[in-house]
Amino acid sequence: MRDFTRSAFAVAAMGLCAAAMASPAAEGRDYVDEAILFGQTQPVSMEAQKTISKWPEHSKDLAGMLISEFGPPAVLESDRMSWNDQYPWKSIVVFREQQSYDRPGILRQSVVYDVPVGRWRELVAFDRGVMFDVVRRELVARSDSVATNLLALNLAEEVIQGRRSAVEARTLYDRTLALSFAGKSSSYMSRLLFRPRPPSGSKR
Repeated sequence: MRDFTRSAFAVAAMGLCAAAMASPAAEGRDYVDEAILFGQTQPVSMEAQKTISKWPEHSKDLAGMLISEFGPPAVLESDRMSWNDQYPWKSIVVFREQQSYDRPGILRQSVVYDVPVGRWRELVAFDRGVMFDVVRRELVARSDSVATNLLALNLAEEVIQGRRSAVEARTLYDRTLALSFAGKSSSYMSRLLFRPRPPSGSKR
């Protein structure tokens, strides 16, 4: 009975999706409102889904999660997609694959944040995937997950503010990351613990 119910739902969903694509209201759009069918909060870009279907599993899952949260990307290429001005983020870029050994991680996220010149050296010494973009005045984190980027940015901000030394921040970063692999949660990895300046045009 359960298998029959699932099959019936799948057939109904396919019918609704086909009807939506064929309807006049859907003309000129590059997505179908699958949120209506599956309870997602954002429309799913068909072009984005087609692109990431060819990506490795981890980057495909990560891109799918970001599409679900932020909607279709602002920029879509075969090897990356990006969103802009989604507070607290200034930019979000997910890559199909790691770009190079000296630029590890497939997820780059930035926030508007001005680092005083006197704290640049200490931030560099932290050395856990965070850099300051002097031109754009952004604090940028790059790793393989949102949680790891949050951890790095939260500790980088404490280093910048002088609440921790680079050595202390590195130690806490490594310990918190190790505990997360063992199933332990941390506020450092669940949200930003500071309020970056909103980017112009952000959707708060």
